[in-house]
Amino acid sequence: MKREDERGSITAREIKELTHDVRELRDKKYFLENENRNLRVELETLSTSLSGADMAISSLMSEIQAAKDRIEGFPESLQELEAKKEGLIVEINRCQSGMKTATKNIKNFLTMRGKLEGELTDIINEKAIVLKKLRAMERGVNMVEDQKARKMPHIKEYDTVLRQLSRVFREVENNMDLSIKFSTRKMP
Repeated sequence: MKREDERGSITAREIKELTHDVRELRDKKYFLENENRNLRVELETLSTSLSGADMAISSLMSEIQAAKDRIEGFPESLQELEAKKEGLIVEINRCQSGMKTATKNIKNFLTMRGKLEGELTDIINEKAIVLKKLRAMERGVNMVEDQKARKMPHIKEYDTVLRQLSRVFREVENNMDLSIKFSTRKMP
């Protein structure tokens, strides 16, 4: 019986150990199940993060491709800009030349304008002098007309007398010419 007791004691000890092992295994099972749940949640979170990261990577790849396409177009754009730059430089030079010409024309215009204003002032002054002289002449003509109107009846008489005198002088002159001719002629 001792052996049985020993076996029973061993068995009880084994049972105790087994129970203890079962408890440990059960605790480990609960612990592992909790860990498994936590790891599944973490796996889902990581899967979601990876899905988001895949979308971000896809978006970044699209942006990188677009940037590559833009970068590949840069040399052509630079050549176009160089061509435009040359055209703009030519246009700027033309505009600067035009501005110089315009500036020179403005200076010439201002000089000519100054001269013309001076001449206009001279003309205005001369006009004033001429108008003053014309008014004086008009007064003189008016005075002459007044005098003429007052002396006209006498002048007509003088004119008639003068015509008669002129005829008489011509007759006398003709007569004198004849007498001179006769007197200078030699008699035979």
